[in-house]
Amino acid sequence: MARSSYGRDEFEGFRIFILVGSIVAAAFFTFMHTVNRVFFIEKKNLTGNSKLLSNAIVGANWTFVFTSLPHFIAHTIISPDNSPTICRNMHLWALFAYMVANFSFYRVLLYKSQVYDAMREYKKTYFYVFWAVHIMCPSLTLVAETIYALGKYKILTENISGGSRLCILYGYHYLEFLGEGPIPPFLAAFSDLAISLGCLLLLVLPLTKPGFTPVANSGVVRNVVYSSIAIFSTFTILLAMATMELKENWIAGYVMEIGALDLMLNVVCINLCWPLRFYARIARRIYLSVMGLKDESVSTSAKRKNTNSSGIKCKDVHLHPRISTRDSGDKSGPMKPIENVSIQDSKIIGIKSFNISANKDICTPKSGCMSQHEARIFISRTSTRSPRAFDSVSKK
Repeated sequence: MARSSYGRDEFEGFRIFILVGSIVAAAFFTFMHTVNRVFFIEKKNLTGNSKLLSNAIVGANWTFVFTSLPHFIAHTIISPDNSPTICRNMHLWALFAYMVANFSFYRVLLYKSQVYDAMREYKKTYFYVFWAVHIMCPSLTLVAETIYALGKYKILTENISGGSRLCILYGYHYLEFLGEGPIPPFLAAFSDLAISLGCLLLLVLPLTKPGFTPVANSGVVRNVVYSSIAIFSTFTILLAMATMELKENWIAGYVMEIGALDLMLNVVCINLCWPLRFYARIARRIYLSVMGLKDESVSTSAKRKNTNSSGIKCKDVHLHPRISTRDSGDKSGPMKPIENVSIQDSKIIGIKSFNISANKDICTPKSGCMSQHEARIFISRTSTRSPRAFDSVSKK
């Protein structure tokens, strides 16, 4: 047999890098999305697709934590090259974790695509891709687990580069024809690519809408970029596995490690479909909650909403009555504007404050003319709402 290209000892640093990177990424993203889902999102805002998307990303991160991370840790501590039994069990565990994690990532991409298709313009496409993901992924997982459970594993002790022992898969019980070529890995690679491209298509379609601009739709571009990295990295790694089997037998340890690398890239890319400011905002709210401080941005927006909750309505603020004077005996003729008008607090009653002159009527287009006495009554009643409103009024 030709000298192998893989040895466990030679890839020790690579394995540690994957383990540390996966733990950091999983801890950060899982914590952020879980805290946001449980504590910060109001239930009234979780309706329809937004609820499905929020649950999907939290579920995907926890799936990665409970299936893939334990395997990474076990693979770092225990060598699959110790015995064929250990090799078989760890390989089947890795395969299950890989397929289930990718299935959960596909579901996130499905619901993410609907954020930018509120009008359901691509309803049929979404229907086909949705059921392809939910039927083909579980089916592929079951078929792959069955095939590799029938695999023939053995330990090599000669012609190994970077180690003294090596576990390989060299055939299948009852399925001898599969051992003649890399049929399972090529089948898995292209089946996964077909499902992935369906999800990517849903994310790309909004780019084709008339009038689309990347600046105004940065979320769409971000989704396409990071999902493309996740999708094509998976296809490249699966294709590399299939190509490797053409040259040598299926090397279990090497397959597990590059599969772990792919999952680490996938979990990072899927979570980066949310902008960095999303995570910064959650971190800020966590910090304020821990310190017992109030989120000023929330209180400020609340104040802004209630600015016009009482008194004259917002629409009246922009009405600028024409204040004019005329003699009480003059019943005709155009209105003459008052000369000494000062602007102080017009937002409260919707008119400019003014000085009342004797024997002068005050006229507005909305309410007509009022006498000096009526004007004083109007001012006294309105000023009780806000004493600051008519500081400039001088009564004569």
